[in-house]
Amino acid sequence: MSLFIKTRAHGWGLGASHHLAYNALMGLREKMVDKLLKMPMGKVSQYGTGNLKKIFVENIEDMELILAHMIPEGVANI
Repeated sequence: MSLFIKTRAHGWGLGASHHLAYNALMGLREKMVDKLLKMPMGKVSQYGTGNLKKIFVENIEDMELILAHMIPEGVANI
């Protein structure tokens, strides 16, 4: 019974941490879009579309591992 409860709690915690992590990443992307829309077009064009895509997609997505896995699992191991 204890293993069942532990497994269910771990699954729930992992699901909750992913939900919170993706909400945080979405909020970060929304703030970046707001900032990007306020920048002069000349400044935006200096970055290039490939670099902007990397920032918005890859760099932000790299934070998912930290937010959804490392922090919750680190806290659980204390």
